[in-house]
Amino acid sequence: MAAFFLIASVEQTPTETAFQRGIAENAAFRRQQFIAAGRMPIEDAARSGRNVRRLQVSVWLPGRPPTMEIERHRDDQVTLLLTWNDKPAERHVIAASIWQELTALDAAVYAPETYDPKRIGKVPNGSVGCHGDRASFEANVDGQVRTAGAAQCFPRLESFNPAKLAVIRLFTQAAVKTRNDCVFDETKPADSFVQCFQ
Repeated sequence: MAAFFLIASVEQTPTETAFQRGIAENAAFRRQQFIAAGRMPIEDAARSGRNVRRLQVSVWLPGRPPTMEIERHRDDQVTLLLTWNDKPAERHVIAASIWQELTALDAAVYAPETYDPKRIGKVPNGSVGCHGDRASFEANVDGQVRTAGAAQCFPRLESFNPAKLAVIRLFTQAAVKTRNDCVFDETKPADSFVQCFQ
């Protein structure tokens, strides 16, 4: 009887079920995008104890979207792994403070989407559905796999929620700083990245 009551109390409406299915399908799509870019599946990274945060951002660059991975290694060294187009992957040691700033944003970036009946008929946040900018986030947070996304047709990345935009800034700033001939513009991180890596 108790088991039946529990099942009945968490029953979802067909619309809410479809919403949750959309969230799961988006997460699966994002994970496949990271794998296609040559990253180890995040589940495998979590099982092996790797502590990583990943970002793939599509900002109208030709070719494969840039994929970045920041990892804190067991010796506390922090590295950025960068791939874009068909260039060989580059690994750079970066400041440990970036890791601290990045992980401080985990709760906000990976907060679960909540069902809101007022949004019926609207796509879930971060859904891929237009030819604008999109960003995919992936992480192993304390052994738990997390995936999130953001997408916007117009205006560009700068309209994403503050936590996700802060993560994009941290990643893109770290990437741009690996190039001596590039300058990072704090107000337009996506544009800085595009200009540096086009």
